[in-house]
Amino acid sequence: MKQGNPESILALLEELIERGGLEISLANYSENELCILLEFLESKAFDQRYQAILLEVLRVILDMYSAVIGGFSQKVDALVFRKLAKTCEDQIALSGDLHMLKG
Repeated sequence: MKQGNPESILALLEELIERGGLEISLANYSENELCILLEFLESKAFDQRYQAILLEVLRVILDMYSAVIGGFSQKVDALVFRKLAKTCEDQIALSGDLHMLKG
């Protein structure tokens, strides 16, 4: 996956999900390809416009690569365990703060 316009990447991922080809397209990614996709997910996953599709893509990636995450690559592991986990923690904290403000 090449870096590009987020809307075009989203359209591609949405089409792959709709046609049932997401798993096939994500199979056998190299370390660099997987890192590019994970960085994109980390940067856009909590944008409301992209959230449903990108979280589905993240779920598929974690299912497909769960056997190798934790030993595949230090760069991939850092993205999964540090960046994505931190992003999730930040979003949970933000949701809690917003819920408290709501009353």
